[in-house]
Amino acid sequence: MLRHLGGFETVLWLLDQTRSIHFVTAAEMQGHVPVSRWEEGLQALQQRHPLLSVCIRETAPLRPAFYRAEGRPIPLRVVQDEDESRLERELEAELESTFDFSIAPLLRAVLIEGKDRSTIVLAVHHSIGDGISGLYLSRDLLQAVSGQTLSSLPLPAANETLLEVTSTITGADAPSEAKERAVEDYRVRQALPRIQRQQLSPAETTSLMLRCKKEGTSVHGALCAAFVLAGRQILPDWMPKPVRVQSLISTRKALNIKDDCCLYFGTHMLTVENSGTVTDFWELARQAKQQLAASETKQALRENAKLLQGVADARAGVLGTDQIRLEGFANEIQISNLGIVPYGSSFGALQLRSVWGGMSFSGGNEQYVAGIATANGSLSILLGARKPLGNFLAVATQMLKTATEPEKILV
Repeated sequence: MLRHLGGFETVLWLLDQTRSIHFVTAAEMQGHVPVSRWEEGLQALQQRHPLLSVCIRETAPLRPAFYRAEGRPIPLRVVQDEDESRLERELEAELESTFDFSIAPLLRAVLIEGKDRSTIVLAVHHSIGDGISGLYLSRDLLQAVSGQTLSSLPLPAANETLLEVTSTITGADAPSEAKERAVEDYRVRQALPRIQRQQLSPAETTSLMLRCKKEGTSVHGALCAAFVLAGRQILPDWMPKPVRVQSLISTRKALNIKDDCCLYFGTHMLTVENSGTVTDFWELARQAKQQLAASETKQALRENAKLLQGVADARAGVLGTDQIRLEGFANEIQISNLGIVPYGSSFGALQLRSVWGGMSFSGGNEQYVAGIATANGSLSILLGARKPLGNFLAVATQMLKTATEPEKILV
């Protein structure tokens, strides 16, 4: 055994047993290298990050732990396709495909090869990582593929450990009777995921960043405003009720963590009341930033971790934890903005073009999810749902572009 799962890791392990909530990221490159180089790169990646060689077992009921499993390489599926829309289809397929937590590794890869391009998709169980983990995994893999040597990292500590949040559960007070159960026992039938993507040009991205600074907000605040106002414009269900926007907040800066593949984030819920209140784009963007800023302090992150640890310590089981999610964490849209990719674009024969993600579905069939990353100066947006997407993303993206103009956006 390497260590027990932290509180949030445990919650996501439980939730993933009712609905697939693992995340995906994708890196698009110009150029090709042999498939054997990708296989060798994945092997080096697995040797670098300890949690890429684990499965999860219960030392007692509802007391999961990471166990190292030798001889279990990261699986790589190779697809040949010239159609650039193949990426959306592969992301959809990977989000739909489940993980068996009892079998290592809890990561898999897909390589899409076109005429002059390569795209690597990573699907990762959420108990071992987050969207920013996906950024560093992509970078490390590209470095290995380009011939660089990767150094090994130590086993990362749980988010709660670093935030000094303790669990009330110990081996001694855990329930005494374990039940043998299959992973599929609690699976909820869900509609298939659908994904669209849009990208701002480097000039549009720069204009947006400058305008956000001038308006006293952030790109994430602008994203929240764009999705709320676009949804209010085209989705009838969003008009008469409050819109709940769940933002994922990284704890890495507060904890001084960079390269590790581990789960280091909390959540913040922004609730926008009905359409009779805030309708100005920049006012809503500033409101979102102010609320998020208050949630990013170390004390606020610790309180969020206590809340999630409490969910784990409730020992509500798979179905009970899912009910807690439905009652306390339901939202209309979840937004994960990974920010500016913290590395360059040159990796030997490969040139990084775009990064997409991270994206995961944490809710039911009515939830929308957005994954955003900025690489090579361009902001890339994924929007997903388990229902038709219509022109939601197109309208939200146009709002971001229009927001850089002098006029305000009104709904």
